[in-house]
Amino acid sequence: MSARSAEQNIYYTLRLAVAMCFIGHGAFGVITKPIWCNFFAILGIGQDLAYQLMPPVGILDILMGIIILIYPIRAIFGWLVFWGLLSIAQERKVTVAARAVAGLSAAVCTACGIEPVAIQPVDPEDTTNFGFSPNTRYTLGYSCTAGNQPTPLGGSDTRIPFILINRYNESATLFPDESSQAFRIGAGGLPGDANRLNSCLQIGTSGDVIWASAAPLGCNQPKSGTVTAFNCGLAARFDSALTTGCDTFASAADIITAYTSDSDITDLDDYAAYTGSTRRIITVAVVESIAATDGLTVMGFRQFLIQPDQGGINITPTDNNGRFIATYLGYPMPLKQGYNGTCGVSLGPGKVVLHQ
Repeated sequence: MSARSAEQNIYYTLRLAVAMCFIGHGAFGVITKPIWCNFFAILGIGQDLAYQLMPPVGILDILMGIIILIYPIRAIFGWLVFWGLLSIAQERKVTVAARAVAGLSAAVCTACGIEPVAIQPVDPEDTTNFGFSPNTRYTLGYSCTAGNQPTPLGGSDTRIPFILINRYNESATLFPDESSQAFRIGAGGLPGDANRLNSCLQIGTSGDVIWASAAPLGCNQPKSGTVTAFNCGLAARFDSALTTGCDTFASAADIITAYTSDSDITDLDDYAAYTGSTRRIITVAVVESIAATDGLTVMGFRQFLIQPDQGGINITPTDNNGRFIATYLGYPMPLKQGYNGTCGVSLGPGKVVLHQ
């Protein structure tokens, strides 16, 4: 191999590496990775504006990477140097003596990736558990309006009505069908989105409304298909195969392949005995009233462990009243994604943070 060809190989390798760096980095901006807030903070830009700027800056990065591949311009490398200087300013240099330590943040004001399930407190004055008893089984059943209220399922004494908060993303290009989105959310919580309004819930706001196609019906009527699709997603946390009656929803067979069942699907009397992968733990919003007509106001977030039906190995997602059993936990599990703020709430799930 000649010296010239060797130099060319090095040139094209470095060019490809720089392009991939730009494109990969830009993708983080497009999906609004929280770590980017640190870079914007160096420039005096607050979190809210940072999240608005992330997608266009990310797209710019991706375009720069593509240009480097097609027609490299020296000035573009200045943009790479700029990002490098920001990284140094943020003290993200590797130090041999440094050690990363995981910790738990204070209670989040904005919870992302959770289930858009809303329940109202049993006791609004109880700011710790909202009147729910830890390690106690409840029947969560979809809210209904007229007729006799459904009874709790076997194995629990109290039925807690719930509703679905609207998180139907009309702009989604991946699984745009409404039932597909409900199934996906049930299977894995709210998916990430450049618009936080589609992927998060926030304490103190009153702009949330019930999912239109999941509006409560009469208690003697079957629940809506959106609720069934959501519950079918919950069932996927117990079994990686579609449960009977769930194969009618658009793309359900494709969506379920992206998720694994919990490693512990046993019926448990004590949460302390749970050894699973946390797939069965859901985080729900406690709102002032699920019947509010002027907007749902989130008071806090709490967690439940979904239990299989009494004597069974899964829930029944096609139950006419949308019922399933869940053990109240409080807030023991940190969230994958969330944001702290000044919502005035000190109790609730936090998120994992790293300290150096």
